[in-house]
Amino acid sequence: MIDFLEKKENFKEFYAANIDNIHSAEKSFRNLIYLLLSNTQEFITPKIISRVKERNECIEKFNLKYRKEVEKSKKNYEIKDFITDLIGIRVICMYESDIEKVVDVVKENFETLDITNKTLQLLQKKDTFGYKGVHLDLKLNKERSGFKEYQHIAQYQFEVQVRSIVQDAWSEVDHKLKYKKSLSDKLQRRVINLAALFEMADREFDAIRLETKAEIEEKIKQEELLLKEKLDVGNFLNYCNSVFKDFVFEDYKVEGFIYEIVNLKELTIGDLKDAFEKHHELVERYKKYREDTYGDKMNPYTILRHTLYTYNSRIFQSLLFDLQRDNYSNWIANNP
Repeated sequence: MIDFLEKKENFKEFYAANIDNIHSAEKSFRNLIYLLLSNTQEFITPKIISRVKERNECIEKFNLKYRKEVEKSKKNYEIKDFITDLIGIRVICMYESDIEKVVDVVKENFETLDITNKTLQLLQKKDTFGYKGVHLDLKLNKERSGFKEYQHIAQYQFEVQVRSIVQDAWSEVDHKLKYKKSLSDKLQRRVINLAALFEMADREFDAIRLETKAEIEEKIKQEELLLKEKLDVGNFLNYCNSVFKDFVFEDYKVEGFIYEIVNLKELTIGDLKDAFEKHHELVERYKKYREDTYGDKMNPYTILRHTLYTYNSRIFQSLLFDLQRDNYSNWIANNP
C-alpha cells in the first residue's frame, strides 16, 4: 500500500530543495511572456502577474483533486507530477477579443501540454454563467530549452491563465463566494444574475471599442474626402476660422482672395492645409521679425500669401509685391 504521508514528505523535500530555482523560473517565464506579448500591434500589452503556489496549497490540491483516483489505481506516484500550476502566470487582456490572439502567440512560442477553454465550456451550458478564460499548461520548447539562460529551469512546466480584465474581476468575486453552492436558491440566482452582468459588461466593453474604432475610421475617411474638395469659400472659411480664431473673414474678401489663388493654380483645401502646416512656423518667425523691427502688422491674408509663396515660389510669386518678395527672400537667406 502506498503511504500518502511518505509522498507528502517527498513533496516537501522536493519543494524545499527547488524553491529558489522555481522562483527563478517564475520570473524568467513571466518576463519572457511579457516580451512576447508586448512585441505586437495586434492588441494592447496585457497586464502580467505571476506566483509560485505555496507548498501546503499544493498538497491540499492533490489531496482534494487527485489522491482518491490515484490511490484507487494503486500506481506509484509523486505529488509534484500532478501540480501543473506550481508556477502560475496570469495574463489579463484589456478586451475579451484579445484572448484568442494572446493564446495564439503563447502557443507559437511554447510547447503546449494541455489547454482548457473555460469560456467554451461555459457556453455549452444553458442558463449558466461563471468564470471564463483559457488555461494553458506549458513548458519551454526544445529551441529555448537549449539556451544557456534557460537550461537550469527547462524542466519546469507552468500554467498560463488568459483572461479579460472583466473576467479577472469576476473570478476574484467568484472566488470569494466560496460557499455559493450551499446558498439558498434565491441567493444562488442572484449570484448567477451578477455573473451575467459581468459577462454583459465584457461584451459591451469590446463592442464599444470596435464601434469607437469604426467611428474614428469613418471620420478619418470623411476628412480625407473633404481635403480633396476644390478650394472654395465654404471650406476656406471652415479651415481658416479654426486657425485664425480672432480674425473675422468677410465673404466678399474671401471670394476675391480665392479667385486670385485659383487663377494661378487650382488647389484643394487639403493643399492649403498642407502648405500652412509645413510653412506656418517659418512665416510666423518672419511675422514676428517684421513686427519687432518695423512695427508691421501681417493679417491672415498676408500670412497666407507668404505661406503659399513659400509652398511654391514659382507659381505663387504674384501673391506678393516685388518689395514683399525681396524683403522675405533676404530675411530667409539670413535666417536659414
